[in-house]
Amino acid sequence: MRDFLQQFEFYDRELDFFYGLAVAVVVLLLARILGWMLASKKCQGVNIAGENGNLFVTTSAIEDFIIRSLADVEDMLIDKVRLVKKGARYAVVITLRVSGESNVSELRPVIEKRVLEKTQEKIGIDSITEVNILLKNFSAKESQINKRHRLAMKEAPKKDDASSQPNLI
Repeated sequence: MRDFLQQFEFYDRELDFFYGLAVAVVVLLLARILGWMLASKKCQGVNIAGENGNLFVTTSAIEDFIIRSLADVEDMLIDKVRLVKKGARYAVVITLRVSGESNVSELRPVIEKRVLEKTQEKIGIDSITEVNILLKNFSAKESQINKRHRLAMKEAPKKDDASSQPNLI
């Protein structure tokens, strides 16, 4: 490398350490940019070929659909749903929290079955073949779970006072 740098007028032998440091920083920066570019290839959605055209279902639509289809399952709170492409197939990764009294071994097959059946039945996506569940923790409170269920089902939160009722007159 020293031979290469000696060709240039700005080269100074006393600054070899700084030249090496600059090259190392540039290489590390390029490696980080390359890693970021490869890691940020997020799945955009699922394309369903039809007889007269295609239907493209976006990732956010699939995520919302899965959250709504699991909204009535008790004792869990869904934090995040991701769609991951694996070749020609897709996988769904569901991150959830459960209450301390939950039986996860009974909950898991219900989630898997419902996600696979509902996405195929309602949306027509049969290329989702895997449902991966990430259990975040056992600290979800029942009030949080109930609130999330109401939001997912588009119900208004229940309030006891009469002042929350709209005045129709």
